[in-house]
Amino acid sequence: MAVAEQESRQRGRPRPAWAVQRDGAVLAWLEANGPATRNEVATHFAAQPEGSVRFDGVTLAYNALDRLHRAGRVRQCVGDGGVVTWSAGRETPCP
Repeated sequence: MAVAEQESRQRGRPRPAWAVQRDGAVLAWLEANGPATRNEVATHFAAQPEGSVRFDGVTLAYNALDRLHRAGRVRQCVGDGGVVTWSAGRETPCP
């Protein structure tokens, strides 16, 4: 079998369904609410009721934002004083 005919495999293990759901919820929230810092994202999702997408911690918010950024779904902007905000879409202007 030629190399071009082989199926490409993704590196590493597949992401769990809850991680995919969390990333989708973060993206949807940014699309609906506009630019936000990772602390604002973490605060919003920590306050969600049981049964919805809920997570605690800035690290989990950053992990979701970083994956979305690498996939080209969100944009990172550095504002005055070095404050980093995230917005949905690569074409969205920085605040």
